[in-house]
Amino acid sequence: MLRLRPALGYWLLKLYGHADVRILNCSRHAWRAQGHPYGTSSIPVEAAPYQLPERNHRLFADVPAAREAIGRAGTTILDVRSESEYAGERFWPSGGMEPGGRAGHIPTVVHRPFGDLYDQKGVFRPVEEPAPGNARAGGSKERTN
Repeated sequence: MLRLRPALGYWLLKLYGHADVRILNCSRHAWRAQGHPYGTSSIPVEAAPYQLPERNHRLFADVPAAREAIGRAGTTILDVRSESEYAGERFWPSGGMEPGGRAGHIPTVVHRPFGDLYDQKGVFRPVEEPAPGNARAGGSKERTN
């Protein structure tokens, strides 16, 4: 879960229109081990007025858009959740079940757990490098409503 936080922050900032967003391409442990500087004290930040902009709809799919994409030629839905979330054994982030929620995955998704996108140092794997276990397609016959 911890490795997901920087990427989730990146995605949220991009979703709301921030153009220059970057994440460190290694774990903080690897950063420290390589002798790079780091600190442990909090840095005071002053409050600033901020108006949340409209979200980038190209980076967000609501339920109707996801339903329409199931099985559509030329469209891939990527599921990056853990194996237990994909299998319907738990919800993220609490691990509990959401009220009225249903565990599992969307039919026809490609499953590639987010943790598999990193190597042992916390660096993103090159796109051409297959992740452990590779991605798998979830083409099972499941309820879609």
